Amino acid sequence: MDTETVGMIGLGLMGTALTERLLAAGYGVRVYNRSREKADPLITRGAEWADNPLATCNRVLISLYTTETVEAVLGQLDDGLRPGTTLIAACWRLPSGPVSARRTTAR
Repeated sequence: MDTETVGMIGLGLMGTALTERLLAAGYGVRVYNRSREKADPLITRGAEWADNPLATCNRVLISLYTTETVEAVLGQLDDGLRPGTTLIAACWRLPSGPVSARRTTAR
């Protein structure tokens, strides 16, 4: 596993901006978004598509809008979760965030 590659889940305004900055800083970035076409401009700039960044990256940023969206997406990708993976939530609204995220990642 490449320790310099970062995963990014969610390619809205914030996820796209974070990915652009990581690429500019020289990091490899594996991106995932529910609508794959949002990844195309970032792939053109050097990012890689990942069907499940949780399975291929030790560090994964999550940039999604709500707790419910985080739970739904992590629920779809949780087969890739591994002990020791660092998840960083850069989300707009997480009112029940820490409890929900722990519950989701504890599976």
